[in-house]
Amino acid sequence: MEIIKIKGKINKITYRNADNWAVFSVQAIPDDISCTGILPSMCDSGFSVECEGVWTQGKYGKQLKCKTVAPVAPDTNSKSGVISLLCLLPNIGKVKATAAVEELGPEMAWKMAQECPSYLGVTTVDKSLEIQEKAKGLVSNYKATTYLLGIGLTENQTNKIIKRYGINEAITQIQTDPYQLINDIDGFGFRIVDGISLKAGLKSDSEQRILACISFCLDDSEKNNGNIWIYGGALVKMVINELVDSAMVQNQPIKPPEYCTVKKLIQRLAAAKKVIIDKNKIYSANLFNCERIIYNAIKGEI
Repeated sequence: MEIIKIKGKINKITYRNADNWAVFSVQAIPDDISCTGILPSMCDSGFSVECEGVWTQGKYGKQLKCKTVAPVAPDTNSKSGVISLLCLLPNIGKVKATAAVEELGPEMAWKMAQECPSYLGVTTVDKSLEIQEKAKGLVSNYKATTYLLGIGLTENQTNKIIKRYGINEAITQIQTDPYQLINDIDGFGFRIVDGISLKAGLKSDSEQRILACISFCLDDSEKNNGNIWIYGGALVKMVINELVDSAMVQNQPIKPPEYCTVKKLIQRLAAAKKVIIDKNKIYSANLFNCERIIYNAIKGEI
């Protein structure tokens, strides 16, 4: 099925439920397009969005069934872009926003929102401080949110990542060390993070991905099958199969790692004492140490 991408302003939101599943129309060139999908809560009528999905034909006619809907970061250079931005700030409606942009120009009007809101007709100190704080974070928040939603994260996942790493570091974390999310945020297992990593552009045969998968396969085998070790050859095959399956689920190009590459990376983890190799049995270091403690306890040596 052909993946369709569109970009435009939301004309109308016909329906939206508590989980943000919505029926809405997007003013795209040359026609309005009826869409369905998860619409981020920050998006409302008049907001610009990028949608990616497939065409469906139902009782309501032709619609774009969206896999992702992401807000487009505001334009801080054009009059219309800055007016839209200013209208998102407290106590600044369209009249004040338009007057400020006409008098000061878009660049200066946006700068005043961040530095001196009194130029926009705001008279109280408390309101000025509130506007300054929101204005400074607005574009950065849009940028991070747009990027994360655009690579297929849910709004809940996006919010968790931004909360954990901050607006300015969220994108950097995903692009440089995505698998750290597994350790840092509850609910982010290997398979979820692997999908995020591939959509963010990580190569399917990257060492970073293989190393994370080795740890996952050892942990998963213990949790689901009760195995505290796996024979070396079986572990290599398990890792390759998991990497291929995960890439296929994400519809990403597949380049399986070589057998010898996975084997070398297991040995690298052993050198770093993150896994233990004992008579061709591979343990995670934590499970190996636990087994030794239990064994010694049974023998009465501690």
